[in-house]
Amino acid sequence: MTAETTSASSGLLDAPSTVTRDRAPILWSALERARSVGALGDGPIAHHVGHAAAYAWCVADHGDDPGGAVLDLGSGAGLPGLVLAHLWPERKLVLMDSARRRAELLLAAVEACGLGDRVEVVCARAEEAAHDPRWRAAFGVVVGRSFGAPAVVAECSAGFLAPGGLLVVSDPPVAAPERWPADAMSELGLVVHRSMASPVHLQVLRSVTPCPARFPRRNGVPAKRPLWPSRAGRLPASR
Repeated sequence: MTAETTSASSGLLDAPSTVTRDRAPILWSALERARSVGALGDGPIAHHVGHAAAYAWCVADHGDDPGGAVLDLGSGAGLPGLVLAHLWPERKLVLMDSARRRAELLLAAVEACGLGDRVEVVCARAEEAAHDPRWRAAFGVVVGRSFGAPAVVAECSAGFLAPGGLLVVSDPPVAAPERWPADAMSELGLVVHRSMASPVHLQVLRSVTPCPARFPRRNGVPAKRPLWPSRAGRLPASR
């Protein structure tokens, strides 16, 4: 499919009605707790929730959602994963983070929100978990917010995607085409599928062939020796 760019209403940066403070007070309390321990960055909680909700719109409103489970890679404070769990009550999610402290915080938030029947917290490195048969090619959607530079997030995500699965990642408002080079991504079985330009810039990649078994490489290698350079680097951390 030819890559395309779409825009969304600026209202998406406000928390949707189903996840406002009044409707989802436990979620908001969990995010406030994450901020208090340094796991979530500055800015209104409503902005963070609205930004996370944009991932749901980006996936669901184009008729190409492959369905299936969702992986929030490098979940941190639980964004966008905890918000997606509220907006997609029929889907199973995995929130994955390599830091035990953040994983414990995530587990407490999942339990407090009553999501434990369909949301699992996994403390693991993506480079290792992507080779685990339980997680290999197991997800219809992988989301990443400030996970790393394009080559890192692509390599660490590709092995998790089922055939036809979507990888949705934050990108700078003006992203150079070389951030997602077609030749390099084809090594991972990925293509640029489309993007969302406003109010949050999201890049959507699609899995078109199975990710080769050699990817991702061992811990730390995707960042130390990226498959392609990124002039723009990674986005500033927001949590």
